[in-house]
Amino acid sequence: MIEHDDEAITTRMRVQGYFDPLDGHFHWAGIAFGDQVRDLKDRRVTAVEVAVGDGDPVPARLTDITPWETVRITGLGRPPYPLDDIDILIPATSP
Repeated sequence: MIEHDDEAITTRMRVQGYFDPLDGHFHWAGIAFGDQVRDLKDRRVTAVEVAVGDGDPVPARLTDITPWETVRITGLGRPPYPLDDIDILIPATSP
């Protein structure tokens, strides 16, 4: 779901993200489908909130319209989708 002011749009999105070790932030981006999202972008809306399922909304930006008439969406920090837990392996040091 994409929210702006009091407007909530249920839409299909395809997003993915990565942790950038240089700036220490998680970056995520993707595309949002549908005429309602395109209408937001046509109205020059950039700042939105995105939620997936029952998750809490996170800040995002509508950045541009793609050649396929979808809208590019980006975010910084916690993504709108759950992340899997990870294990970090630290090599043992020899004495």
